Amino acid sequence: MKLKRNTLVPSEWRNLGRERLFVALVVLATGGACSTSASKEQSKARESGKLAERCEVKPPFTANFEPELQWAWTGSPVLPAHKQVMMQPVVVDVNRDGTPDIVFSTFDGDFYNEAYKNGQDGNADGVLRAVSGSTGAELWTVEDSAYRVKPAASLAAGDIDGDGAVEICGIPESGRGIICFENDGTFKFRTEPAANDYNEWGGLSLADLDGDGAVEILDGNRVYTNTGALKWVGSDGMGGALFTGPVSFAVDLDQDGKQEVVNGRSVYRHDGSLKCANTDIPHGFAAVGNFDGDAAGEIVVVGKGLEATHGQVSLLDDNCALLWTREVHLTGTDLPLHDKAGHGGAPNLGDFDGDGQLEIGLAGDWNYTVYGADGTVKWTFPIQEYSSGKTTSTTFDFEDDGRLEVIYADELKLRIFDGVTGALRWETAHSSGTTHEFPIVADVDGDGAAEIVTVENNHGAPGFNGVRVWHDKKEGWAGTRKIWNQHAYAITNVNNDGTIPSLQAANWLNPKLNNFRSNVANYFGDGPSPFAAADLLASDVTTSCDGYGSLVLGARVRNQGEAAVAAGVKVAFYKGNPASGGTLLGVATVTDALPVGGSAIATVVVASTTFGTTEVWAVVDDDGTGKGTLSECREDNNGSSATGNLTCTVTTPTNKPPVALCRDVTVNADVYCTGSASVNNGSYDPDNGPSPLSITEVPYTSLPLGTHPVTLTASDGAASDQCVGNVTVVDTTKPTVSCPASQVLETCSPAGAPATFAASATDTCGPATLSCSYASGSTFPVGETAVTCSAKDDAGNTASCGFSVKVTGDTTPPVISCPTAPIVIRACAPGGTRVNYSTSATDNCGEVAVNCSHPSGSTFPVGETAVTCSTQDVFGNVSTCGFSVVVGSTGGSDDDEGDDGDDDDGDDDDDGHGNGGGGGHHDGDGCGKKHHGRNDLTARQFGTHFKGDGCGGGHGNGGGGGGGHDDDDDDNGGGGGDDVCGYCNDGAPVAGADKGVQMWPPNHKYVTLSLSDCAQPATDSCGNTLPLDTYGHVLRVTSDEVEDANGNGDGRTCEDMSIIVGKSFVQIRSEREGTGDGRVYTIHYAITNDAGLSTQASCRVVVPHDQSGRTVVDSGVKYCVGEGCPEGTTEGSPLCK
Repeated sequence: MKLKRNTLVPSEWRNLGRERLFVALVVLATGGACSTSASKEQSKARESGKLAERCEVKPPFTANFEPELQWAWTGSPVLPAHKQVMMQPVVVDVNRDGTPDIVFSTFDGDFYNEAYKNGQDGNADGVLRAVSGSTGAELWTVEDSAYRVKPAASLAAGDIDGDGAVEICGIPESGRGIICFENDGTFKFRTEPAANDYNEWGGLSLADLDGDGAVEILDGNRVYTNTGALKWVGSDGMGGALFTGPVSFAVDLDQDGKQEVVNGRSVYRHDGSLKCANTDIPHGFAAVGNFDGDAAGEIVVVGKGLEATHGQVSLLDDNCALLWTREVHLTGTDLPLHDKAGHGGAPNLGDFDGDGQLEIGLAGDWNYTVYGADGTVKWTFPIQEYSSGKTTSTTFDFEDDGRLEVIYADELKLRIFDGVTGALRWETAHSSGTTHEFPIVADVDGDGAAEIVTVENNHGAPGFNGVRVWHDKKEGWAGTRKIWNQHAYAITNVNNDGTIPSLQAANWLNPKLNNFRSNVANYFGDGPSPFAAADLLASDVTTSCDGYGSLVLGARVRNQGEAAVAAGVKVAFYKGNPASGGTLLGVATVTDALPVGGSAIATVVVASTTFGTTEVWAVVDDDGTGKGTLSECREDNNGSSATGNLTCTVTTPTNKPPVALCRDVTVNADVYCTGSASVNNGSYDPDNGPSPLSITEVPYTSLPLGTHPVTLTASDGAASDQCVGNVTVVDTTKPTVSCPASQVLETCSPAGAPATFAASATDTCGPATLSCSYASGSTFPVGETAVTCSAKDDAGNTASCGFSVKVTGDTTPPVISCPTAPIVIRACAPGGTRVNYSTSATDNCGEVAVNCSHPSGSTFPVGETAVTCSTQDVFGNVSTCGFSVVVGSTGGSDDDEGDDGDDDDGDDDDDGHGNGGGGGHHDGDGCGKKHHGRNDLTARQFGTHFKGDGCGGGHGNGGGGGGGHDDDDDDNGGGGGDDVCGYCNDGAPVAGADKGVQMWPPNHKYVTLSLSDCAQPATDSCGNTLPLDTYGHVLRVTSDEVEDANGNGDGRTCEDMSIIVGKSFVQIRSEREGTGDGRVYTIHYAITNDAGLSTQASCRVVVPHDQSGRTVVDSGVKYCVGEGCPEGTTEGSPLCK
């Protein structure tokens, strides 16, 4: 403090209990005519409660601009492969130590890349982590693989349940619903998937939409309660950036006291009803600011249509009316790949150039651009961002000189631009494959100066990985908030302590703000400023006598500043104005601390060395020398004065009545939901007589919930005093929640098994509402599922417990049966013969198929062949069996010589016909080489399917017509036996299996698909392959999706299929309805063999809705092209006109 020379008057003061002590001292003055007149007060007192001008004392600030790396997190020994970061992190204090922390998702870069190469979803297996903002030291990691998140999706953080700690919410790795964690990384809850709720790279936001104190969680057009219950779903679709998902947020757009949800081009009321939507522009990212000066905000939307090559930047009025729209800016079109501007990132709003008008900053594929309030380009800078084209910037005035800087990172560089001109102030190497992320500016280490946070990965190109924090080399950057809690961040959407405001202030109506996705230099929100200071005033100066001849000086000291003051503040009392040479009378000490808005009485007893009435001054923060120790925001208002009588004499004391002092007290209810407490606040008897002080309180018993007045009486036997205090009994005890033991179930269904369970909740003060993340009787999938049950009592206290349901598949293998003895058969040709056999298999969970190494009906070569058969049920249990097939040679087994005979006259043919022709008694293979004696009629008698060369395939007839040395006496010559050959074209072809073709990603290009791409080859009766591209032709193609009459950009079904009937190929497009469950094309075709026999078959081609793995549902024929189409599904359908 400086010398106190001015006297200022405070506003009205509260009468506190301790003031009675000071009044009691006055009673002691029975002689000497001690008195005090009203205080003299000057008129320039600081008005209490109005913080238009903050009470702050800022330390000296020397601006500097030398960015350098402060620290980097590059990995952890916990799950070390997960070290890549490509998402928007949050800055919050998770461990409540007063220093911010950074929470982010990591992924295994090798997995991400390999998964994409293999056509899988690489955006999975995300691991949530938290590190200290001051050092980067790891605080915790969510190691349990059951709680993985989408690693590219943004997070949201805030105190959603009122427990004083922030929670972190994100998108689970399935992309369906939301998942939330406690401040220490403990799993809190996960919602069940719902229809069309997929979010890939987007993120969540937090808000109290209806101002009831309960936080809602926003995910695109879906709103959840703070326990994960789905409240409502908006009507204009999930929305968000094309193919990558939404980031919605809440503001009170029309200033009606209720917040709206802004989801790109759509605005919903707090109850989910549609306020407005502009369907003339695409879905996309949004931000809200004040572009026209009225109280309602305007909406900036950045998005891209399915067919467009350039994204759009649009400005909507608060009723969604289009004010203007333009394409994302592009330069360098003569350069390679610069033919498309890209989607465009989330809008960053602020007065970039200080002209009093809002500007819009965002990136496309090849340019970072700042647009004026009318959409014109203010300045642009070439970048490389074609990996996503969906990043953006943030702004900050580092040197607090009134000139904004723009901070932006593309795939290769982190850059800082001058906001006015776009001049490059600084850049450094950076690497990211990019999703929706952008740099954050916040005080992440709590040192009072801003830092920059960037995320790094080498997913797209070699470089860095992890999280990096940048600061000024001399800590010469302005201070700012220590929080950034969501992608759609505005300063007013979250309080400094992480709580979510029930009534969010309009950012755009605050002249210091009117921005979006930016913090502000030396602006710290509505909470305490880090530069907050005290402002002490003196008032109610009094003089009295103690009855023993001493003078009692007193004054009230009030703190009307913004920072508390510890006990021990000095108050000097002067006879006369100290500024005019007044005489020091004494120095008092304030024994209590002075909170903001608090006051206390300071008294000092001094010898009465002067007499008469005079002006007495009290000066706060004065040790008697005119100097103090406190730094106050005002140093000119510490003094006050009053006229007092300084004459004191010794008097005979009389009984002094006791002083009753009461307090209001709040007590927690006990197990009976009652509570009791004393309201005594230091009642006392000044003279301790004549009888001992007694205190009584009525009522003094256990009280129910609520506020109850208690009357306190203090008595010394001769006099008494009373006061009233309130006892408030509150319920702060959490309910008791009981969960069942974890269950293990076995099922035959791949979909899982239903599980029933009973959880319960009790509360000391009444019923508690119980809800579980999965209802009893739900079908649980195969694997282990965590179930969380939460209870909430009438006071809002919550508690939860958990258990797991583990569903295992069938573990019993099928029973398989094979032939028990070798199959022995003779060949009909040198290459072998077809062999048919029977196998079977049964399983306790349904039908199973048998697969053999040589299927029944296969051609087996001469000799012995081992056959192995196996079967597998739906849970992978396998059984096998085996047998052998022995195929003999085509010659008779008893041909004595074993060589090709030369006797062609049949003399030794046992059947006496003498017409053997081809095979003699020395014919080793039954296919004799001499045919001089062949008789066609005789040959025909020996086999209706005789094919020449003496190797007949006829029933009961030898290949050579018999032989004298065929010793088996079965009237069959060499090579004879049962007919195992037959004509291969006697039967219709057998269709091959469906190959299960899947098309991805969606686009508008026709793909030529041959029948051989869609199905396995057909076979003839002998098992020979009939190539589909030769023997097959297309009949018709059907789709299970109708014409998209709404034109939702997902392709026109009627234009997605093209065929030429009779050809072996079709042309189709990889398209599906955006709000559906995927598309199924069915190709119907026929196979015709050389004999003209035909078989009809079909194969399917599916286009999934997304890469989340959910099943594509065949909804039946809705449209058909070709011949044989069902009625109402052809080109004549009205949906296709």
